[in-house]
Amino acid sequence: TNGGELANLVNWTLDSGSGIDDRLMALGSQGDVCMYQGTDPNDVSTFSLVGTYQVGPLPAGRRQVLSDGGEVYILSQFGLSLASKLMSGKSMAEAEKDHLSYLIDPLISRMMSATGDYLGWSVRSVPREDIIIIGSPQLSSTVGGDFLVYNTSTSSWSQYWDTQYADLVTSGTQVWASTYDGRVVRAFNGALDNILLSSATGTPIVCRVIPAYNALGVPSQQKTIPMLRPSFISASTPALSVTMLADYDVANYASVPSLPSSTSALWGVALWDVGLWGGALEPIAQWLGCRGQGYAITSQLDYACGGDTLLTGIDYWTSDVGGVL
Repeated sequence: TNGGELANLVNWTLDSGSGIDDRLMALGSQGDVCMYQGTDPNDVSTFSLVGTYQVGPLPAGRRQVLSDGGEVYILSQFGLSLASKLMSGKSMAEAEKDHLSYLIDPLISRMMSATGDYLGWSVRSVPREDIIIIGSPQLSSTVGGDFLVYNTSTSSWSQYWDTQYADLVTSGTQVWASTYDGRVVRAFNGALDNILLSSATGTPIVCRVIPAYNALGVPSQQKTIPMLRPSFISASTPALSVTMLADYDVANYASVPSLPSSTSALWGVALWDVGLWGGALEPIAQWLGCRGQGYAITSQLDYACGGDTLLTGIDYWTSDVGGVL
């Protein structure tokens, strides 16, 4: 109806309550979704069109659709639509709230307006990590190629940047990725990066975490934040750099300090009852001085991990709350 060409065909298996039903979904490049049901396409009495829907223009390529776990995810300029929600009979404006990507739909729309005609857009599921990822084209060695990531456990979105992954696939319990420089690597594996098959050593994983802005219960008043306490569970203390952000400012560039040398003892060299054991996961939390002031604040944590590391939370100390003026 809206023009374009056939962009994708996908099988959708769903249970209507009286057994398993299979449907064939044909997607047009301008967002038309035609849903067919039946057993023999050559026989009009056993195969028919059961519905047509509109999801918005699709990006270039053949990776904008994902069939996973009894659901079909469709990536378009309007966001990430669910096939099960298309049949609700809602208008496009009402159905937008049913998008899995409802909170970041404006971001997807802006990104796709600029790069929707480039190959590289994709939707992938990584069950091992409980995530669904949206891949974007890499326009140069420094622009694009990042992933928008939906955590199915927490129903929250984040961004994976600087991975250099072109695409991912799950095989058994492992996740494999192709890179833009022609390598095949094992992704989401281990506590270090760049480990060769012939080696057991690698490089620290560099992280940047920016939580959502928080008004700390008083959105109409200025707050001063002199200290914060990030809490980790880690085998070694992460090398950390903290930058405070206020009033919805964007992220700042921050250099990540190098990891300190290990204080653990070496086997066969250290003295018994004198040397320190290493490798055990321990809670690490310490109040750090910072400088932040605004109506809404957050922190930008840039850190390097020398082993298994989990950021469990961030506490803020508010020393002064000003008036509305």
